Amino acid sequence: EASAGCAAVRGAALGAVEFSADGAAAGVRCADGTLLAAPRVVVGAERAPAGGAAPAYHVVRLYAVLAHAPQMCKDARSCRLLVPASQCGRKHGIHLSSSCHGAHRVAPDGAWLAVFSTRVEGPTDGLAPLEVAKRELAAALPILRPTRKVFAEVSAVYTADADATLPEGLHVLPSVDETTSLDEVVDDVEVAYEAVAGKPLELAGV
Repeated sequence: EASAGCAAVRGAALGAVEFSADGAAAGVRCADGTLLAAPRVVVGAERAPAGGAAPAYHVVRLYAVLAHAPQMCKDARSCRLLVPASQCGRKHGIHLSSSCHGAHRVAPDGAWLAVFSTRVEGPTDGLAPLEVAKRELAAALPILRPTRKVFAEVSAVYTADADATLPEGLHVLPSVDETTSLDEVVDDVEVAYEAVAGKPLELAGV
């Protein structure tokens, strides 16, 4: 459901951004061919038109389900840790965020969900994401032991081309980087909202 005369579509696989005859953004085409028409389209940088954004680097994330809080977090229901690059022999630090079942309902009862992330510094060709994660995050993995279940992903972080001219009605959000803070995400959303709505986003009292 959605308000203000809009419709919410969930679970639809996206195809590509659609453009009108004059080159303006006109909506999104789903993988099944359905057109979701809209005068303005907000997309992640990885879906920007050719020349609008390019991959800058890759991030690896390791997701772990634990029966305990991560080491060094004591019994905190949620926590964030940063392992500085200088302390783990890397060029980039390792970020950890975790939350238990009762704090944000992101894990089953009696479990914690922990996420490690960092920039990929070594080669990835021919390697499974979990292999990349074990190599890049090796210095911090003892913080999670013992674990119930782990899985990983490697994704590209795209940066928008500041000199590119985007089609009218198309707004591009930067990719989410390896940090576990949402501060930059909030800033990106505020910028996009003002560009779309023509006024600042007011969050006071929300």
